[in-house]
Amino acid sequence: MKLLKKELAWALAVCTLIVSLAGCSSQPATSPATTTPVTEESTMPVFKDGMDLLAIGHSNTCMSTYELCKIFDNLGYENFNLGVLWRGDSNFKVHTNLANTNQAGVVYHKPTLEKFSDPADTENLTNYRTVLKDREWDAIVIYQGGPALGDEGAYDPYLKNLIRAIKRYCPNAKIYYGIMWAYPTDSKTPGFVDNYGADQMTMHNAAIEMTKKMVVGTEGIDGIIPLATLIQSLRTKYGEAFHVADRVHINTTGSYVVGLMWYAALTGLPLDELSYLPSGVNSQIAQDAKALIPQILKDPYTIIDISEE
Repeated sequence: MKLLKKELAWALAVCTLIVSLAGCSSQPATSPATTTPVTEESTMPVFKDGMDLLAIGHSNTCMSTYELCKIFDNLGYENFNLGVLWRGDSNFKVHTNLANTNQAGVVYHKPTLEKFSDPADTENLTNYRTVLKDREWDAIVIYQGGPALGDEGAYDPYLKNLIRAIKRYCPNAKIYYGIMWAYPTDSKTPGFVDNYGADQMTMHNAAIEMTKKMVVGTEGIDGIIPLATLIQSLRTKYGEAFHVADRVHINTTGSYVVGLMWYAALTGLPLDELSYLPSGVNSQIAQDAKALIPQILKDPYTIIDISEE
């Protein structure tokens, strides 16, 4: 199946980073999940005809990429190459230091259809320079650490310095910020309990507010990928169906829906013809995610309540 050029509505659905959305609420909206056509044009860069994509972050960043290769392949997207640069329990400060010192402190995976990026594989540490020069990366997605999502001091000056370090080796790459989701309500991890009072909406709202305040408008950021809003919207109907037993890391279902958002945001292409569904993933969750994504790309900060559907 070859990609067609008729998918303009989806390309237009991708949100623009430079438009201020400070007036949008992070509480559930009442509108149902639909695929209403979009009329306004976006300025966020998209890649329709091939992409070398690098993900930078921590273990949940790594797990976000589990299903990407299969999603891209199933939809007929050609010339797709994926890299994952990560370090466990890290944030912008940690990555800025690693990028500037070029010490061998990061893991680098190259997932394929046959092999995903396994967070248990932490051997053969490498450095930022090696990874950034490995390909002429078209798009780079960066994540802030979960415990640091609401900490203003974890963004400034580290985000700007990390972007500067990336651009040193990848001057033409487009950089996107993936808004990480809040942990499950029953998570006991210290970063959730101590930093957010073990309250999911406190963590979610902190992630959204820091995105508006500390990420949007930052020079070198070309777009945002509203993963937190997608997960929180799906939770209105499915609860905590997206995490493994440690209540920190996403499971296959979480990786799949996050992968759908990555695909839509980065390519501007629709998910209508996707037939790939990982074993064990609820087909209704997949259907709802595909319906939610165009709306969330238009309004990346507003949770959509689908509990009555």
